[in-house]
Amino acid sequence: MLPYNSTKSRRKKYRVVETHPSGLLHITGIAVDAPLSIFSATGVLVYNGIATSEEMDIPLRVEGVYIIRSGGNVVRVVVSH
Repeated sequence: MLPYNSTKSRRKKYRVVETHPSGLLHITGIAVDAPLSIFSATGVLVYNGIATSEEMDIPLRVEGVYIIRSGGNVVRVVVSH
């Protein structure tokens, strides 16, 4: 298995499945061991970590637009509770 940052590694697309009323953002299809960063619409880093599984729930307590970056992919999402 190649590390996520290898030039020969496959890029895996992920998607946001849903946001929960509790403020959890459910993301699926993340490459395990890849960095995962979430930014507010103004560019403030609100979450930074390493994907521990292909599905993750990230707590985002404030409604708004967020930018999710992982494994070379970038997705914009609107979170509303």
